[in-house]
Amino acid sequence: MQKCKNCRYWSEMLAQALDGGPVEAICLNALSPHSGQYTAGIQSCGYWLEATHGAIDDPRHGGTAYLR
Repeated sequence: MQKCKNCRYWSEMLAQALDGGPVEAICLNALSPHSGQYTAGIQSCGYWLEATHGAIDDPRHGGTAYLR
């Protein structure tokens, strides 16, 4: 299912959960209508990209963060 929570551009480093609400993370895709905004994991857009190897800013993938 193409939702923000499993999109490569849903940030691993910039996230929040306000007042016990759902986790929201910054969208890092410059082409997305959500770019630079906090999005809930259930949101989606046409620029979704599969994230098997984690988000583009996943600290576990170091130097590969912005490779597409």
